[in-house]
Amino acid sequence: MSLSATVVAELNREILTLTRQRAEIDERIAALRKVLRPTEAQTQGDGRPEPVRRDARKRVSKTITKSVVYDALKERPGVKAAAITQLLRERGFKTAGGPKRLSHRVYNELWRMATDGEIVKTPDGRFAPKEGAA
Repeated sequence: MSLSATVVAELNREILTLTRQRAEIDERIAALRKVLRPTEAQTQGDGRPEPVRRDARKRVSKTITKSVVYDALKERPGVKAAAITQLLRERGFKTAGGPKRLSHRVYNELWRMATDGEIVKTPDGRFAPKEGAA
């Protein structure tokens, strides 16, 4: 079965068209991958990308984590858990959908850090970072 010259020409044109379309599609895929690939500045240090809002601003998490409590304690060393709670509440932090109150969450994080030896708890209930801690 041999093909006529017109059929061969038509098939070659179609191959050329598909090749151009594939090049355009490959360029589009590369552009999308470049947008989706996190840059060094967008990662959290462990390789995971930081959450980003639809309008491209970084999302600021307002939930209590150990690092948030520790940072607040470094700002105000030697205070009770209530002072840390008040500071974080003023900054808009809250518990992450759990039944615990903010004060419970803050105290529990402070207690865990004290138990692990990361911070110091005085007999009168005040907390402070360990001496020499950065």
